[in-house]
Amino acid sequence: MNCYHIDYQIDKEKYRNLFWERCYDGQWYRFKKPMLSWWKVFGIEDLVKDVEMDLNIYGMDNFPRFAYMFKGNDLEYHVDEDYMTSIMINLMDGPLPVMHVEDVPVSYECLLFHNGELFHHVEARKEDSLMLKFCIRHPWEEVYERLNKFDLLIPYK
Repeated sequence: MNCYHIDYQIDKEKYRNLFWERCYDGQWYRFKKPMLSWWKVFGIEDLVKDVEMDLNIYGMDNFPRFAYMFKGNDLEYHVDEDYMTSIMINLMDGPLPVMHVEDVPVSYECLLFHNGELFHHVEARKEDSLMLKFCIRHPWEEVYERLNKFDLLIPYK
């Protein structure tokens, strides 16, 4: 399964604050059903360059965003567009977010995931969630090699 934990610690408070400073620049994201459950903030490249450098993904065809999902909402099973690979970083304290990848529950703080190939869904939570997500439009193998070169990958068990 093309899903790996990433050995990376982020300053959650710093990036939560950056989200709240820019949240009004965001927009509702509607995922196939007419629900207003997911708020996304794009255009944050200048704010997350240091994270891209740390993860060795700087300069890639990458579309970072903050994604805020309101409690009690889920995302149905799907495969993301363009065979993209994503890095998802949990910015909240408390229970970890859980998604199901090919029916395997995966909780994460920081995750490399081939979401453009693997069938997955996100569980509803009892609290709001916020993540920093990098949507990378390069082949999975290239993204994997870049992170592996920095010795950041831990196989999901």
